[in-house]
Amino acid sequence: MDAFRFIPLIFLLFLLGAGMRFSGLLKWIFEGQSKWALASLAAHLMAGFGLYGLYVKILPDPANGDVLKYLNDAGFLSAHLPNAGWWKVLCGIGTLSQGQNHVLESISHWELSGSAAFLNEGRTLIRLHMVLWPVTKGFWVVHVCFFAVVSWLGSAWMAKAGERLLPKGSAAWMPWAIGATPSWLFWSSGMLKEALVAFGLGILTLTLTSDWKMVKKAIFLLAASVILVLSKVYLIPIALFASVGAFLVRVLNWRPIPAAALAFGFWMCFLLFPASVALDVKQHQFVNLARGGIFIERTHNGLIDTLRLESHQNQRLVIRNGLVLPKDSGIYATSWVHLKEIGPPFSITPKPHESWRLLSALKPAGSRFSVVEWKSGEAFHNLKSMGGWMLNALTRPWPGQCRGFLDWVNFAEAWILLFALVWSVVFFKPSANSDSVATAVCLVWCFGLALLVGITTPVVGALVRYRAVAHPAMMLLFLRAWSAHQIKKKTVMAP
Repeated sequence: MDAFRFIPLIFLLFLLGAGMRFSGLLKWIFEGQSKWALASLAAHLMAGFGLYGLYVKILPDPANGDVLKYLNDAGFLSAHLPNAGWWKVLCGIGTLSQGQNHVLESISHWELSGSAAFLNEGRTLIRLHMVLWPVTKGFWVVHVCFFAVVSWLGSAWMAKAGERLLPKGSAAWMPWAIGATPSWLFWSSGMLKEALVAFGLGILTLTLTSDWKMVKKAIFLLAASVILVLSKVYLIPIALFASVGAFLVRVLNWRPIPAAALAFGFWMCFLLFPASVALDVKQHQFVNLARGGIFIERTHNGLIDTLRLESHQNQRLVIRNGLVLPKDSGIYATSWVHLKEIGPPFSITPKPHESWRLLSALKPAGSRFSVVEWKSGEAFHNLKSMGGWMLNALTRPWPGQCRGFLDWVNFAEAWILLFALVWSVVFFKPSANSDSVATAVCLVWCFGLALLVGITTPVVGALVRYRAVAHPAMMLLFLRAWSAHQIKKKTVMAP
């Protein structure tokens, strides 16, 4: 193997090592938290392998599932691109040759995953798998371990940041609380964007709670922002509106709950007006994808469009090596633009010199929908519906939607965390300005994320995954409120 192909992996390991060194994580792990560190690492590895096994076993088409599709695309690019083209795709710079562009067009998720998005975040995972591929040769175990370790580091940094915001007696519980919610541990430990989110949030929270010099803080804040933009860009505006709550508390001396309420009101206005059209498109994307079907890219005379066929029409198709060959002309489809259906179904007849390429074949999601429609331009309707969207995001699945043991775990987790969140708001008594700032930020983060996820994600299974990003903040709020309650109780009982 050409030795220089090890450079990406060496560079990546250097970044991880530098992050651990400069954040003091290694010293922290071996000073009183070694038991948690080992237990947490084992839990993340088990969750990562469990998530991989779940996707492979349950999904009818595992290769197009979120866990495997980016890995497979990275393998195809690594196998078919020359070294120069490989580096150009990895770094996103330079001009590809006609042959290299053809290779890029041959994979299914380079364009589809972000065709209507502000930023194609799926490409981040493809590129990350490409960095590992020269050494791993697609051995999925190493990729799972890598993402699990990345998530573990992020969770450890968040735990360390949380310790700084808790009294001494409660700080020891923070590392365990981070991993106490099954959804966060499960979804952040696999080969998904949530692992990168955990890593970015870990750097962000550790930096904001540190006493580092400004230059070092600026470097790590920039790194955290880049990671979040490349993994889940919508977290950035939520963080910015949460910083409004922090400003109101720290600079204007507001109490945390009124500050959080005003910042959340600004977030609602942002969704109702500047982001209204984007939310309408995104919700329709998810609904249409969750309905299932066969998605085909049709090319004729240089023109490309996207078609969706109902699942039962697979009997009229022959699929070979990703290409679709219609058996007859009795096929009905709908046109798509940015994954949003345009117009009613129409009959299509294959034409000469016309090629059809399979993008994905998905089964319908059945009854696990909870759609409260977002209507672009109707602010009053959307404002009235916000309570329903937040209720969906914070409480589903409901008993009638539970299909097995894992669904019942998600049901219990959702209601326990909701109770803990409400209890935290009622009983929290800040003892310092830093506590008040953290409370305002966590409240805006939790409710802001719940509202956005509730609007854009009408499918119950995806709700469970996307809302998990709020769970560490919920646990911090609960521990802070529980500590304040215990301190007050001891003060009352003292002679």
